[in-house]
Amino acid sequence: KYMKSPSRTMWEQPWRYAEAFAIPVALLLGAAGFEFVTGKAAPTISFPTNVVILLVLINAIILLHAASAKNTIIRWFSSIPASIGALTFFLAVSLIMALVPQQEHPHSLFLFYNVTSSWLYYVATGYLLIVLGMVSVRRLLPVSKKNIGFFLNHLGLWITITAATFGAGDIEKYTMSVREGATEWRVMNTNNTIQELDFAIQLKDFEIEEYPSKIGFVDMRTGDVLEKNRKKAIFELDTIHGIRYNEYVITIKTYYPTSMFYVQDYFPLSDIGATQSYYIEVTDTKRNKIYSDWIGAASMSQPAKYLVLPDSIAIVALQPEAKKFSSRIRLYTKEGSTTDTIVEVNKPITCNSYTIYQTGYDENMGRWSETSIFELVRDPWLPIVFAGIFMMIAGALYIIWFGRTSKTKENYVESI
Repeated sequence: KYMKSPSRTMWEQPWRYAEAFAIPVALLLGAAGFEFVTGKAAPTISFPTNVVILLVLINAIILLHAASAKNTIIRWFSSIPASIGALTFFLAVSLIMALVPQQEHPHSLFLFYNVTSSWLYYVATGYLLIVLGMVSVRRLLPVSKKNIGFFLNHLGLWITITAATFGAGDIEKYTMSVREGATEWRVMNTNNTIQELDFAIQLKDFEIEEYPSKIGFVDMRTGDVLEKNRKKAIFELDTIHGIRYNEYVITIKTYYPTSMFYVQDYFPLSDIGATQSYYIEVTDTKRNKIYSDWIGAASMSQPAKYLVLPDSIAIVALQPEAKKFSSRIRLYTKEGSTTDTIVEVNKPITCNSYTIYQTGYDENMGRWSETSIFELVRDPWLPIVFAGIFMMIAGALYIIWFGRTSKTKENYVESI
């Protein structure tokens, strides 16, 4: 007969996966409870506080590694179960950010609506950094070729998460508004305080391209766009097949990208305040009637024009959406250098450690805007984040190369 192994109780050495997940759950409940009781977000740490805390964290990891040689519980925190538990905890918190829309300044429930400002995020990140740091140090010593790839991967991940978390409080964000022909060196921060930069931006020209105005069916009694099957009755321009909605079939007879209304018709003009317009023909298949007229989007100098149908329904040309807008600028630095360049949406430029983004314009003026709005961002920890990412890439490449080399040597020995 086989002897039954004695049943193992939780928290009995050696710890395994049950404890690996129990500890993060306890930390989660503790952080969430603290936040509910205080009703306050975690404080934003910035220089030099973040550097002091980081140095304390690094020293704590080194001391814990030294103590792990004589303490099995401390040594367990550098084990595979502890690593999986810490990483799962961190990913679960990160998943909240992906599933719940984040707000910049929520009144409460920071752990849901502004995760990076919650105590839960700091606890999850701190626990992961301790475990990941202990794993990295454990595999560093003794130094061997076999451990280099593993060490680069894990240390790179540690550096990336650390720099992104501890550097968040040092990120500077400013807004700059510049008119065509003007030169500006002053910016406004999030507290609406004006500051001066060590470089200036002159706006040479602002350009905007628009999509064709969409056509919508609106209830004139409420001003709301009609819906069908929970989908709004808004349609893209289709000059070939036309547009169909319920019993109405719209045929686009004429389309002017820029036009002005005079008396009864739109005329193709590109003057300031010109708008998009359509001459449409609407077939009412239910009543066997045909309606036709001009519709046009509103602009800074012209009201919107729409076609009224029975049952208080109107066909309107909606405000055109921006397809692309960009600014042709000249940068001046205190050193006396000048640079001509173009800033586009999703194509930022850099100057004196600042990244300059094209974010907006005078929407009341629309395509005739003479003002360009930029966002200037400075992140002093970003190079460290990139360094961590490059370390992870180097570690992955090393593991692939080392594994391939080892396999080649094994095959060579076997052939002999």
